[in-house]
Amino acid sequence: MKNCSPIYYTLRELRVPAYIRGYKYIHDALSYLSQVDEPDEVNLTRHIYPYIAHQNNVTPGAIDRGIRVAVAMAWKMMPTEIRREYGFYNQLGEPSVREFIFTTFRHMQNAGIET
Repeated sequence: MKNCSPIYYTLRELRVPAYIRGYKYIHDALSYLSQVDEPDEVNLTRHIYPYIAHQNNVTPGAIDRGIRVAVAMAWKMMPTEIRREYGFYNQLGEPSVREFIFTTFRHMQNAGIET
């Protein structure tokens, strides 16, 4: 586990299972956001999904499905205190893919975590 990226530790803390495809897709999405000048202007379906799909030789729909599965699994296993820490505490139910990715990214930025 030496030399693992900060994104790895963040996703582990959020209980995203590393053995599913959606884990890698979320990792790639967070990496993508860290490389753009205006992350708040990025659109998942127009920018991130096609970029990740091209890298993994799959369709953007497969990216969306994979991330949805990962978010659902993580949400079931995520402790309440982690939800609060990351800003998911006001969620009545499972966050959308966009909410999960952007809330995680903002938390990493606010905590000074370099991606």
